Amino acid sequence: MDKERESPLNRPATDGADQGGAGDEGKAPRFRRWLGGLIARKWFFPALYLAAAAFILSFIFWYQSTKPYTMDKDQGLPAVSDREPQAVLEVPAADDVPVTKAKTPIWPVAQGTPVKIVRPFYNDEASAEERARALVEVAQSYYPNTGIDLAVDGKTPFDVVAVMDGTVTRADVDPVVGGVVWVDHGDGTRTTYASLGAIRVKEGDAVRQGDVLGTAGTSPMGKDLGLHLHFEVLRDGRPVDPLTVLPSQN
Repeated sequence: MDKERESPLNRPATDGADQGGAGDEGKAPRFRRWLGGLIARKWFFPALYLAAAAFILSFIFWYQSTKPYTMDKDQGLPAVSDREPQAVLEVPAADDVPVTKAKTPIWPVAQGTPVKIVRPFYNDEASAEERARALVEVAQSYYPNTGIDLAVDGKTPFDVVAVMDGTVTRADVDPVVGGVVWVDHGDGTRTTYASLGAIRVKEGDAVRQGDVLGTAGTSPMGKDLGLHLHFEVLRDGRPVDPLTVLPSQN
């Protein structure tokens, strides 16, 4: 009877060693000698360190350039947002919905308050001078302003009001942006009122257009502006230039 053939899975792994082992054993010492000689050179480790540092820095600069920033509820510093850099936005057409269908938005200050824009919304296509004015310094880093900052003269307080009817979804004090109130307007639009010195509403309150939400104050993020209001408009979570939503004059 012929001897039963062995399965290839059960054969000892000897063929490869018999055929190619000698060649492999000759190559390994040469490679180790070459590698050892390379490591022994004085410039090897400094060159390796500089190459690694250059790679890490290049990755950090690339990553930061692709991620603009916006204020975050749960973190002290602005958090990375997934939106692309904001381009020039056109004033909405008459048939567009600004904040709600019922009313036209008003400015976030009492009518007649002589405020001026002390820091504009960051527009990626604006002039270099305008872009520089729209940068916010935080911890020796600069971030694009995702809203507008309003003040009388940096010393005069003023009331901050709701631009439209809505529901307060946040009302607390943030260590970076000061007192902050979020108002949800029920159509994918949210307005943010930050750098408040006093807060007159609480989470869950229903507010009407013109209701006082708080007073202008100061914040670490806008300490160079004195008493002011930081105001944002977000549509579906994306900041838009408030001037494309607000009427032309207060």
